[in-house]
Formats: sequence, structure tokens, C-alpha cells
Amino acid sequence: MQDISAGQHTASVPETDGLRDLTVRNFLQLPQVKLGNPVVLAGEEHLDTPVRWVHIAETDAVTDLLEGGEMLLSSSPAFQHSVEHTRAFLDQARRAGAVGFAVEAIDEVGLASPRSLEVLTEAGKGAGMPVIALRSRVRFVRITQEAHRVLIGQQLSIVERTRELHEAFTELSLSGADESVIVREAARRLGTPVVLEDAAHRILAHAPADALAATENWPPSTAQAVPVGVKGRRWGRVVAPSAREDDPYAAEVLQRASQAITLVRAHSQTTYDLRMRASDHFVSELPHMSEEQALRRGRAADLHGPGGFMAIAVEMCGGGFAEDDGDAASGSVTKDEAADYQLRERGLRLELVAAAERLGLTAVTSAWRTGTVVAILGLPSSVGGSADDLTAELCCDLTEAIPETITVGAGQLSQTLVPVADDIPTAVEAAHVAAGMSIRRQPFYRFSDLRLNGLIASLSDDPRMSAFAHAELGPLLKPTTPTGPEPRGNKPREASGASSADLEFLWVYLLCGGQKAAVARQLGISRPAVYAKAGRIASTLGVSLDNPESAAALLTALLWQRSRNM
Repeated sequence: MQDISAGQHTASVPETDGLRDLTVRNFLQLPQVKLGNPVVLAGEEHLDTPVRWVHIAETDAVTDLLEGGEMLLSSSPAFQHSVEHTRAFLDQARRAGAVGFAVEAIDEVGLASPRSLEVLTEAGKGAGMPVIALRSRVRFVRITQEAHRVLIGQQLSIVERTRELHEAFTELSLSGADESVIVREAARRLGTPVVLEDAAHRILAHAPADALAATENWPPSTAQAVPVGVKGRRWGRVVAPSAREDDPYAAEVLQRASQAITLVRAHSQTTYDLRMRASDHFVSELPHMSEEQALRRGRAADLHGPGGFMAIAVEMCGGGFAEDDGDAASGSVTKDEAADYQLRERGLRLELVAAAERLGLTAVTSAWRTGTVVAILGLPSSVGGSADDLTAELCCDLTEAIPETITVGAGQLSQTLVPVADDIPTAVEAAHVAAGMSIRRQPFYRFSDLRLNGLIASLSDDPRMSAFAHAELGPLLKPTTPTGPEPRGNKPREASGASSADLEFLWVYLLCGGQKAAVARQLGISRPAVYAKAGRIASTLGVSLDNPESAAALLTALLWQRSRNM
């Protein structure tokens, strides 16, 4: 038995700030309740249960009116004489959602009734909620008024808090605050660390900055967390690892933070999609514009080129799938593969614009075909070096910024904008041809840089080129069938049957213009060995290696053969 008036619980009445629940324990501290000289007869372990409302119960039928969370008050003698009857009522009330039962246990002369206290104590054992005896006469209407003022004040405080939270996080989302700012605001309000993670539990942002210990051994086994993203497309969670899982205020703050982050992401995504679409339209319509229209549209797309304009094309080598690929046409390209490529293409366009901005350039990008992104660069009026130097630096920055193998083609610098449209297909083709070359040393390529190597790469799949190469290299590419044990020291054989040493010797010999001394130095062999090997290969092929026309034809065939085996 716990005598509330005796001082075991001397906590003051809770302030109605909306942040604390009115519990049974706090209810007993209300001034009008304390006038009743309350004593807890049973269920002390349930005193911290929240009270949602206070209801007067004079008959058993009151349980049909309960909705859950009610504190029941009664002065009925029906609950003070029979242990069985009172116990049955308490069981029924608990199942209906009652959280406590207070009975005015007073005899005819206004004193506490020992018999009533005994019955209530026995009936309250195992009731699953506090059973309280009021040992002095009180007015229930005043108790209910006082309790309901607290509850209504609490609800008003919660409404005010919700409104203030809504306005604060809405302002953050409308002002364009990024995820880290929103996470920091949530952490400030809760006074505990808050973390934003993605679907793979990778930490995207956390606050405060000195709360790194909260991110150790991530993710936590238990935490207050709210998903981020629209329904059906959740991409992460806002987590308060130190908050109680049943803390309603933490849940509300995290919910508002989640909504703000979702709105910011959606707005950013929508804005970027609109800009990309506008850029695509600008690039496709550029050939049909006047110069005045082109410059006006370019300025609207943040493209400024007082130092001139240049077209570039970036091919993601091996990235994506060809538009005319049979597999793609037959539908074997999965949705995941298509989505992955779109994300990579989007990332390339973002990094291209960002790299241009870092160098003081402006850029408008567009998807040209699968695997290729094009851009029109606007150069500043005062260029620190040549336009080509800036473009080369841009390509190097782009190569470091993205996890893709890329090849860049470029057009010529133009002081007007419209002619750049004609350079775009040229830059695309230059990038495509350069991507197929066996040797790529430059940060970007124009058609003038490709020369014979580029021409061979562009014709690598042409059957006429294959026929030419096989005709020129003849026996060196003809498959061989071993007729006995291979001699010791034999040279390794390629899949085609050609000796890799013979092909490498011929390649070096032709590049050195037949200079025997230069070939000997480069291959580390003697000059007599060079004469002997050159004579043997010439005899095998049936041509003179020193004839200019034969040398040019053999070099062209070797370029093709090396591009196929790169």
C-alpha cells in the first residue's frame, strides 16, 4: 500500500508544456486529488501509465463507453463490499482500456472504511492497473475539471509544437537547405545525435559534428528511425540512435526531418530534370536557330562564351548498350541495367558541368546516343592558356571525378554559337574512333589527331579491312597444325597461329623505317639477327620489307591486327 499523502511521492504537478504525459502518478499529485487523501492499494508498477481522459464510473456498464486510456473515479458502494464483483469489474475495465481505478472508500460518518480498503486491496491484486482508495470526501467534478484542463493544455501544447515543427522544417525545405542542414536542425531540437543513411546503411550526413561515436558500429541494433522517400521508393532513413523507441517527440521531429529531406530531394531532382530536358532541346534545336536566338537561349541555359564556344563528346568506353544491339531490341537488357546506365549518364553530365564550373567555363550537356554525352563549352574572355589547354584540363578533371573509362572528342573553337552544332557529330565520331584505338595518349581528340590509326580503328569491323589484312600478312596469320613435338625454345603462338615475336619484330622494323641498327637497339638483338629475321619474314610473305608501298600496306594491316587484339 502506498500512501500518496504521506510523502512517498512529493513530485509537483507537471507543467502543461505538452512534452510530458499526464500519468496516473502525476494524476495523484493534482491538488483536488490530493484533497481526497489517496492511497495506492495495488498496481504500483503501473503508476507511470499515461492518462488520456478521466471518467466517472458508478456502474459496471461504464466499461462499454471506454475507448482506452481512461482513469476511472467511483463512489459507488457496489465496488466496496464484494471482492469477486469488484475483481470482475476491474478485469472488464482493464480489457476495455482503463489505466486506473480510484474509489472513494468512506463510511457513513465520513471516515475511511477499513472494510472497503480491505475489499479493494484484495480485488486489486493482479488487476493490471493501479487501484486507489480516496480516504476523504472530494468533489469528482472538480477533479475531472482539473485533470481535463491539464489534458487539454497538453493537447494544445502538442498542436502548437506540431505547428512550429511543421513551419520550421517547411522553411528549411523551401529555402533549399541541403540534407546536412536538416539533419543538424533535427539533432539540435532533440539534443541527441541524428544520422541520415541510405538503403545500404551508408551514412550520408550526421549531426552534431562531434558525435562521431554515434556512428561507430553502424547501423545500431535499436534506434528511433523514420524512412525517407516517397511511398514505394524509400531510399534511406533518418535515425536518432540515442532516442528511445517510444519517444513521441523524437518520432515527430524525425518525421518532419524526413519529409523536409524528401521535398528537398524531389525539388532538386525535378529542377535538374527540367534543366536537362531544356539542355537536350537546346542542343537539338541549335542548327535551326539564328545566332541571336542561339545566344539568347544559351544565356537562359547559363551558357556564356565571351571567349568562344567548343563542342565536345564524351564516350563511356564499354558503358551502356548499343541502341541497335539485338539484345536490347529483344528486351534482354533488364530494367536494372537500363536504370544503372541512366544513373551513370546522369552522373557524367553532372560532373561535366561541375568540372567546367571549377575551371571558369560554362557548359550545356545533352545525351547524344547510348554511351555518349555531348556538351557545348563556353570559354571565358580571359583564358589563362589556350582553349585547348583548358579543354585538356577539363578532360583530366573529368577522368578523375568519375569511375568510368572515357574518351573525349572535340570540335574547333568558334567565336559564334550556331556553327558549333555542325561540330557535334564530328566530335562524337572522333570520340568513337579514338575509343577503338589501341593507343590513346591525348586527353581529347579531333579528327586531325586520329590519322591512320584512327582510320583503321573506324574500319576495324569492316570485312574488307579484314580481307586486306589477311591478304597482306598472309602466312603470319594462317593457323598452323603441329606435326610433332615442338622444338625447344619455340616462340609462343597466338590464337591465330602467328608468332608474337614475328609480329612484334615486323611492327618495330616498319616503325623504324627498316633501319637495322635502330631495330637492333630497340629489340636488344644483334644486327646480323635483324638481317636474318627480316629476310625470313620477307621470304615468308613474298614481299620486300624495304619497298615503301609494301611497308605502308604491311603497317596498315598490322595496325588493324593490333586493334583487334587490344
